[in-house]
Amino acid sequence: MIGDLVISVLLWSLFGLSLVTVGFWLYEQYVGWFKYEFPEIKHPPSEVQVRILTIGDDPNVVQQTVDALPMEVDDVHVISEQNITIDGAAVNVVPASFTCEAERKGRALEWGRRNIACDTEYILYLDEDTQAVNFDGLPDADVVQFGEKPFETNSKVAYWVEVFRMGFQVEMRAFSMFDVPLYAWGGGIAIRRELEDEITWNFKSIVEDTSFVWRSTENRDIEFEYCNDKFRNQAPPSITALINQRRRWFAGSISELDILPRKYYSIAILRNASWALTIFLPVMIALSWVGLGGYTMSYPLFYVTSSVILLSVVLSWAAVGCLYMDEPPLFAVVIFALAPGLSLINAVGALYGLVSPPDSFDVTKKADTTGPTSEIETSEQTVTTNVELESD
Repeated sequence: MIGDLVISVLLWSLFGLSLVTVGFWLYEQYVGWFKYEFPEIKHPPSEVQVRILTIGDDPNVVQQTVDALPMEVDDVHVISEQNITIDGAAVNVVPASFTCEAERKGRALEWGRRNIACDTEYILYLDEDTQAVNFDGLPDADVVQFGEKPFETNSKVAYWVEVFRMGFQVEMRAFSMFDVPLYAWGGGIAIRRELEDEITWNFKSIVEDTSFVWRSTENRDIEFEYCNDKFRNQAPPSITALINQRRRWFAGSISELDILPRKYYSIAILRNASWALTIFLPVMIALSWVGLGGYTMSYPLFYVTSSVILLSVVLSWAAVGCLYMDEPPLFAVVIFALAPGLSLINAVGALYGLVSPPDSFDVTKKADTTGPTSEIETSEQTVTTNVELESD
């Protein structure tokens, strides 16, 4: 009797977590598609400074990112840990002697904030592999988040998981309607310079992009806008890299939750817990039907039926991801068929981050590939500069 009760509580608790996540995602789709209107562009590319973050060991990848920028962008800076030569950008090397509270990417961001002159109102931050192929300017907001469109590199399976993730991540369209966005993608984000100087990057975090946006909402009202321009970026080159990436995202966001207002704190806790435990959902459905070690649960038929419906919504993210990524129908059929496995892989990293949070992270080695070149408009900028400044 006690065993049956324990099994019932475990199974229904997992169902409840998943129901909250799916229900909130459906609510976000309603808000994003029926309430949100994309903002009007007020600041052309010529009024934006671009800063590209890199370790410096992939100069060809960085060059492709610079070449993808529209010709109107004439203020481009690469922030690197070592000297590299890039056409069309000033390369700023972070001195080894520079110290601050932030570490790794946050340290480079903070050094750039202190040392790179900026006469524009906005700074557009890009990762070294983010090709801003559709960038046509910014709306008048404090933070502007762009969409991403990963392309395949060295692992087909990793790319398929990214397609699945994009199906869930269409929720970002609704973030502008919330007091606080639920996360941020630092690979393509623009920030008003005045806000950056107020918040700074001088804090420890392994998800500095999300942490910055969350900190920006503390005790102040900021205007956050989402632009549906899809910047091209590389899918992880391997399943191992993908799992480690998810591990960092999960653990990093959990460690920053105390910044959030109470109602968003609760939502984030439930969503993250559900993400990490998604790996068990198909297993629990099967176990609830066949029984577990002789134990049974309450209302097994209703549980199985409801869970299958819930799981079908989760798997629909694969189809939505294919639409978002402009994949052909046949590809969508294959991805949908593989969706259960892709969902499990996507959850492994989160579960890993739950049981073993990382203290730091390694930068993923990028593939030396341009991706679909038909979407890249190459600029003709020719300025090459290498600058090494002393920290203040």
